[in-house]
Amino acid sequence: MKYNIIVPLDGSALAAAALPYAETIARALKAQITLVTAAEPEPHPQEMPAASVDRALDEAESLLDGERLRLEASGLKVRTIADVADPATLISEVAQQGNAGLIVMGTHGRSGPSRWALGSVAERVLRRSHVPILFLTPMAIERTRPSTLHRLVLVPHDGSETSERIFSVLQLLASVLQAPIHLLRAVDPAAYYTVVGLAPYSQPSSDVAQDALRAAAEQLAAVAERWHLAGLTVDSSVDLDEPRHLIIRTASEGGVGWIAMSSHGRKGLTGLVLGSTALAVMRHSPVPILIAPPASIPQPEEKEPAEDEPIAVVTPIA
Repeated sequence: MKYNIIVPLDGSALAAAALPYAETIARALKAQITLVTAAEPEPHPQEMPAASVDRALDEAESLLDGERLRLEASGLKVRTIADVADPATLISEVAQQGNAGLIVMGTHGRSGPSRWALGSVAERVLRRSHVPILFLTPMAIERTRPSTLHRLVLVPHDGSETSERIFSVLQLLASVLQAPIHLLRAVDPAAYYTVVGLAPYSQPSSDVAQDALRAAAEQLAAVAERWHLAGLTVDSSVDLDEPRHLIIRTASEGGVGWIAMSSHGRKGLTGLVLGSTALAVMRHSPVPILIAPPASIPQPEEKEPAEDEPIAVVTPIA
């Protein structure tokens, strides 16, 4: 299977630091890497606009060519794309038109009048991407190495169909990286107490909390068993905590190589709105985080429920 990994670069050290992680995945998958940069012309006095565009493109191509030669010398297949365009639009279009399977990028880069700010670019790419994205925060780059991708994958799972869709991504990546999976379920006190008729953040009896944890553990164990039968190495745990706090805390405790999660989305007046949990974890993750946005995974066909068929309602974590 042909697999293409997109790596955006902007000339900053933080953007380039994501490249070794892409190399690790590319070697495991025998995949191609596509390096992308958006040139930003800076007109000079007495210079024609076309000349400033040509100069910006030459600089962008020179940046990519240096990395291309290094990667090719190490045995990887590489292509480069430089264009004068909005960075988020260019990255998204290259990924879609190039049949990409993954984008790997830093979440912050050099910012200023002549450089992109990869923090905002990353979030805009995530909102429009049809491809899963592996993000690296400055903290993740400082605390991890590309080899940590072979370590434990932390996978938040809330029992919904959206959470389950990350399976198709992990079935490939976790397998080739030989990374075991830990499924994590957060039982949010505020959400659960409301369901059982208690005031949010009130002090329930220990029986109420234990019943919630027991039910969540049973559901998650069933998911772990299905994934195990599909050939993945999986275990699971649940805890009573707000989801984003539990995910970041668990990832910070050590042993976790990266996080992988689906992001919920919804249509509204402003279009696709990504889940607040996914964005919060993306911004503060101490390890690399792979997010599969709604558009990146085929949606199951919807069917009209029969008149006597109950409609299930779930409270998503992301």
